[in-house]
Amino acid sequence: MRTSFIVGIFGLAVTVAGFTEWASRRAVDTSIKGPQHAAASASAPTTEVPPGPMTAPPVTSAVTEVTDNDARVLVLGDTGSVFRLNAVTLSDEMVAKIDELLAGPDAGDLLCGHFVIEGHTDSLGTKETNDKVGFARAFAVRAYLSQRYEIPREAMKIVSYGSERPVADNGTPEGRALNRRVVIKVMPDSH
Repeated sequence: MRTSFIVGIFGLAVTVAGFTEWASRRAVDTSIKGPQHAAASASAPTTEVPPGPMTAPPVTSAVTEVTDNDARVLVLGDTGSVFRLNAVTLSDEMVAKIDELLAGPDAGDLLCGHFVIEGHTDSLGTKETNDKVGFARAFAVRAYLSQRYEIPREAMKIVSYGSERPVADNGTPEGRALNRRVVIKVMPDSH
């Protein structure tokens, strides 16, 4: 029991440190005076861990089956509830989508699987800001999965593509809204 208490305190300290770091970065982002169009960039995405060989999923469905590695893909922000400009918090609808995915018949395999969480933005703002916002969105999902489902951080890789992988036209408000999303890819545990 004492070991569990120590592990719990350590986990809490790591979580608080992560939120503190995120908040300090977010405070810098609020000083932006207005949206700017980012220049197209061919540079690599901002990553905590390299994203791997998976490709971007279609945005037409909340939960999409992918044939490669039997991965499950969930897109947050594609329908119904979308991320507002520079918003990084999950709406109740987004949380419900995550819960629906992880409560299905294959929930046990998914919860023991490996996650890749991608943060995406529209093209408004600078590349640096978009990378940070994409990362913060992915971090919010990781924090929820860690807290609600106790998924180990080692099983979740985070990547921010910022505005580099649009799925819709950034020239329209509707297209920009679709580009502000988080993609969760889950590779189920195969016993």
